[in-house]
Amino acid sequence: MNSLKNKTAITVLTALLMISMIASMTMVNAQFAQVNPPVGSHVPTYPYLNVAPNPAGVGQVVTLNMVMAIPFITSESGVNFTIKETTPGGAVSTLGPFKSDATGGTYTTITPDQTGNYTFQFFYGGQNMTNGVYADPSNTDPVTLVVQQEAIPLSSYPITPLPTQWWQTCFC
Repeated sequence: MNSLKNKTAITVLTALLMISMIASMTMVNAQFAQVNPPVGSHVPTYPYLNVAPNPAGVGQVVTLNMVMAIPFITSESGVNFTIKETTPGGAVSTLGPFKSDATGGTYTTITPDQTGNYTFQFFYGGQNMTNGVYADPSNTDPVTLVVQQEAIPLSSYPITPLPTQWWQTCFC
């Protein structure tokens, strides 16, 4: 009788362990599919454009930073980056194409020659990645740069002080 209870307990325990192993392998495969999508699938992209300094002065160098908010799965460079520039007078031109570094970002500079509002919009044209996945095209909303006659002194930017004590990143 005692032997039968032990065999039943071992059988139930073995079944529970097998079910938990199968469930964990299924979850790992689901997570792996999200990180490594199947060949032929499309992944969304999220571009970001930073224009600085803003406001700026006529003749002052302005930096246009383009970055993909999430680096590509393959860590390869992004291609087909362009920026549409509209001047205060309404002239439209395209800057680029640009290629990113492995983190998904790059930059260019412009020097405004007239006062008023410039607008910039970053376009990513999409690309086939080496793993057979297609990174979808996307674009930012337009960003307005205000250009005034006087240049903005660089010393007016707040400087973030270096830490004075030990710090850490906490994912709590």
